[in-house]
Amino acid sequence: MAFIKRIVARLSYSLVVAAHHARRFALRMQGEAGVRTVRVLLLRNGRVLLVRHWYAPGVLMLPGGGIRKGETAEDAARREISEETGFEMKKLDLLGTYEGNLPGDSVTVFFAEEFDGYVRLVPSPEIMMRSFRGIADIETLEDIAPDSMRRIEAYRQGVRGETGRW
Repeated sequence: MAFIKRIVARLSYSLVVAAHHARRFALRMQGEAGVRTVRVLLLRNGRVLLVRHWYAPGVLMLPGGGIRKGETAEDAARREISEETGFEMKKLDLLGTYEGNLPGDSVTVFFAEEFDGYVRLVPSPEIMMRSFRGIADIETLEDIAPDSMRRIEAYRQGVRGETGRW
């Protein structure tokens, strides 16, 4: 069963990568140089919030999404978190800013321990599931996206303001 779960997670993550490439292509057609995105670690009582997208149901990821034209990374993070989870951010701190896998792409990662509201339980058109998972044993999850796992590990190791490759 674990083997099948890993296969489904890898296939789902491949769909995430394909969706990113499709978005990048669409933005290129509009004259944009690359895809700018945000991710947020929402932390509460030693747990981190992860989401499952409808287009990639086999993989857990940090919530987040694209930065719109004229929007700051922090504004995008606040908007995406509100849309995807229902929470309203009180304070966001920077974990790091990373170069994407393709030229011109970037990912800004924030973490937040101060937020209001309750997690949405009802699926949305984009998010099929949201759930808090224990950060101490996060590496036991077989279906977490590798990039999300790296950012959670960086947070656990006390990394702040990091730059590098996604």
